[in-house]
Amino acid sequence: MADAKIKKVHFFNGDAVSFAQSKDFGVLINLPKILPDAVSSVIVLELDKNAEKLNIINN
Repeated sequence: MADAKIKKVHFFNGDAVSFAQSKDFGVLINLPKILPDAVSSVIVLELDKNAEKLNIINN
């Protein structure tokens, strides 16, 4: 995500998630051993820009 910086990462329920972002390795999100929901845990990334306006990455 070269076009945007992550401001905050958290689960949908509000629990904080630690992360690191750099140009060298991209984004590292540190998940807890036990997730809030064993079936479906949603992670929210709050960005410094509107995600709808970011460039699409094609690999």
